[in-house]
Formats: sequence, structure tokens, C-alpha cells
Amino acid sequence: MKRYTIWMTFLLVAALTAVGFAQGKGTAKPKFTNEDCLACHNDPSMTKDENGKQVSLAVDEKKFSASIHGQMFTCVDCHTDVKDVPH
Repeated sequence: MKRYTIWMTFLLVAALTAVGFAQGKGTAKPKFTNEDCLACHNDPSMTKDENGKQVSLAVDEKKFSASIHGQMFTCVDCHTDVKDVPH
């Protein structure tokens, strides 16, 4: 029984170590905050051209904060393609 316990402990530690290495693979970048995003996106003049039409990229911080989005989520919870700021 003692030998079984030692092996099970060893296997558990090995498995947890492997999971830790798998999750830490590569250099993890910090998750951007809403403040990071709003540093640029609070500018009402921020636009992009989409199919020949200027589309606003501005976010009204007060409206955002009061919405379900601002209360429960960060910008990058949905905008998962953002890897760098500025992008």
C-alpha cells in the first residue's frame, strides 16, 4: 500500500507539472484593461474606412461603463484578436 501511495503521489505531481508547463507555454502577455483600450477609443474622431464609408471606432466611456458590457466584461473578453496596444 505504501508503494502504491508513493507512485500515485509521483504521478499526480508529474501530471500537475505537465499541465503547468502546457499552460505557461510561450510568453504570456498581460490582459489589456478597458482603460488601455479607452486611452485611444475615447477619441470621437477615431474612425476607419469600411467599404468606402467612415465608421466610428470611438467608445463613450460613460455609456460603456453603465452598460452590461462595462459592468461584466472587459473589451478583450470579446475582442480576442487584440494582441498589442496600439493595434
